[in-house]
Amino acid sequence: MFRQQVLFKSSLVESPPRDAEKICSRKERLGELLKENFDFHHQPSTYGRHNLHAFAAKFPPQLPERCIKILTEPGEVVLDPMVGSGTTMVEALRLGRRAVGVDLDPLALWITKAKVDDFDPRETQRLALRIFEKVFRAASLNRQLEGDEKTREFITYWFDEQAISELLLLKEAIEEISDPKYFNLFRVLFSSIIITKSGGVSRARDLAHTRPHRDPRKPYRSPLKEFQNKVEKFLRDSENVGRENYY
Repeated sequence: MFRQQVLFKSSLVESPPRDAEKICSRKERLGELLKENFDFHHQPSTYGRHNLHAFAAKFPPQLPERCIKILTEPGEVVLDPMVGSGTTMVEALRLGRRAVGVDLDPLALWITKAKVDDFDPRETQRLALRIFEKVFRAASLNRQLEGDEKTREFITYWFDEQAISELLLLKEAIEEISDPKYFNLFRVLFSSIIITKSGGVSRARDLAHTRPHRDPRKPYRSPLKEFQNKVEKFLRDSENVGRENYY
């Protein structure tokens, strides 16, 4: 039996009391909202932490933003019953609402938690440096690819030998982080350099949106360098999150 998992993120603002007049007004606002043009094609969709990790069928953040602004008041609860990569929760929190997200997909929950949790930039940077120190100290050691024959065959098909070695070293260093919140953050950043489109560290093309295919001519990308870039980008995006009063 599948068990739904729930994420809850609350601001300090209390929910205002509900009344019949407000409910009636909300129905009217919904009617007007459904008449609007929801074409956000030319608007940016990667601000804040929205671009933290690739995820299939993501909708633009402007869609929940508009609905939340029109249909809810600050302090009220926004529920997303299929939270996906957390777009609605991020926008709800940014707009001063409380947010609840539900999903069966563990990856969806990991990504969403990484997007909505509060992180100390100095602690994030300290742990990132510790990861790289552990990787570089162990870089000269041979790492054996574990798993059954079918798993090893799958991994060696999609990744270069050097990429496999770097990924294993990163994985070991990340697994030594004891704080669950920061462990999840670095786990998601690690995943983001693999589960992505053609810019990832595998030999795959179009991994996020179409059936992946192996391209042996794809230029090599170092997992260590890509992970470092992801950490630096997360720190920059988190600065923007703070200025936009996300939490």
